[in-house]
Amino acid sequence: LSSIMLKSSSGKTVRLGDVATVSYDSVTSQITRFDRSVSVSINASLAPGHDLGGQVEAIRKWAKTSMSDGGRIAFSGDAEMMKESFISLLQTLLIAMLLIYIVLAGQFNSFIHPFTIMTALPFAVSGALITLFLANEGLSIMSFIGMIMLMGIVTKNSILLIDFALQQIRDGVAVVDALVESSRVRLRPILMTAGGTIMGMVPVIASTAQGAEIKHSMGWAVFGGLIFSTLITLFIVPVVFSLFDGIGKKN
Repeated sequence: LSSIMLKSSSGKTVRLGDVATVSYDSVTSQITRFDRSVSVSINASLAPGHDLGGQVEAIRKWAKTSMSDGGRIAFSGDAEMMKESFISLLQTLLIAMLLIYIVLAGQFNSFIHPFTIMTALPFAVSGALITLFLANEGLSIMSFIGMIMLMGIVTKNSILLIDFALQQIRDGVAVVDALVESSRVRLRPILMTAGGTIMGMVPVIASTAQGAEIKHSMGWAVFGGLIFSTLITLFIVPVVFSLFDGIGKKN
C-alpha cells in the first residue's frame, strides 16, 4: 500500500508512504443476519414502465442461475407486501364466489342452478390469464382486482340467460327449446352490456399518462376475461344447464 503512486495537484507523482503512514489497527466488525443466516441487503427501486411482479420474477430467475450453492434470496419491503396482498386477494376471491353462490341460491330457490350460472367463472379467470400472457403483463395486485371484478360481471351474463330459460320452462316449454329461445332473446342485452364494459377498459389499457402502467394489467384482465367468458356463456352455460336439469329429473 505504501508503494501506491499518487498524482498531486501540481502534476508531480509521489508515493503514498511519503505523505501518509500505513499501519494495522482493529475495527468493529458487523455481521448482518436474516433468519439465522449471514445476509446482505440490496435495495432497489422500480424503473418507469416496469411492474413489481415482473421484476420480482426476473430476480428469482437470476438467483437460480447465478447464486452459489447454499445461497438463497428473500424479499422484503414492497415485494413482501405484494405477496401478503396476493394471499388476501385470493381469500377475497374465494369469499366473493361463496357469496355469489349464496345470493343465487336464494334468488333461484335452488342449489343446482347457481352452479350452472357460475360455470362461466373459471373461463373468465383463464381468459384473463391468457390475455395477460399475450399482453406481456405480469400477475399483479391490480390484475387480481380485475379478476374479482369479473366475478360479478360474468355472473350477470349467465343470470340473464338462465333466468329467461327458467321462465320459459315454467310456462311449459321444453328445456332445449327454452334454452334456444333464451339464447336468441338474451343475445342482444348480453352483447350490449358486455360490449360496454369491454370498451370501457380500452382507455385504461391505452392510457400513457404517468403511473397509468399500474392499471394496464387490470384493464387487460377485465378486457380479455370478459370477451372469453361472454363467448363461453352463450355455448357452455346452456349445455351445463341441460345436463344438470336431466340429473335433477332423474333424481
